[in-house]
Amino acid sequence: MLQDTITTILKPTSENDKLAARIVSLEKENMTLKPSVHEFKNTSAINIECWKSKIETQKSQMELQKYSQDKRIIDLQSDISDLQIKLNDKISKIEEMASSFDSVSENLKQKEDELLSLKLHLRQDNTNNFQEVKPKQPKTRNTKHVVLIGTSNIKGIDPNKLSSKYSAEKHEAFT
Repeated sequence: MLQDTITTILKPTSENDKLAARIVSLEKENMTLKPSVHEFKNTSAINIECWKSKIETQKSQMELQKYSQDKRIIDLQSDISDLQIKLNDKISKIEEMASSFDSVSENLKQKEDELLSLKLHLRQDNTNNFQEVKPKQPKTRNTKHVVLIGTSNIKGIDPNKLSSKYSAEKHEAFT
C-alpha cells in the first residue's frame, strides 16, 4: 500500500501538470510585480516625505504669521487704549469748558441785566451825580506836555504810548 501511494504521488497527472504550470506562471508574475510594488512603495514614501516637508513648512509659516498678527493685535489694542485715554481726557476738558462757558454766559447775562437796569435807572433819574475821574499823570520836569481833545475818533489813542519825549493827555468832548 505504501508503494501504491508513492506511485500515485509520483505518477504524472494532468492535474499536477496544470498546477505546476500555474505555480510557475504565478511565480513569474510575482517576480515582475515585486519590482513595481517596491518602486511604488519608494515613490509613495518619497511623496509622503515631500508632503510632510511641505506641511511642516506651511505650519511654520502659519505660526510666524500668527505670531506677527498676535503682536500686531497687541500693539493695536495698546494704541486703542492710549487713544481711549486721550479721548476721555478731551471729553472731560470739553465738559469743563462747557461748564465754564455756561457759568460765564450766566455771569454775562447777569451783568447785561445789571447794566440794563442801571441804564433804565439813569434814564428815569435824569440827574447825573457821576463825576469824571481824571487819570493821574506823573509829574516830569522840563518835559513838553500835549493835550489831545476830540470826540469818539480819539477813543483808540493811548496817550502813554505816543512818545517818551513828552507827556500826553487826552480829553473826549461831545457836543
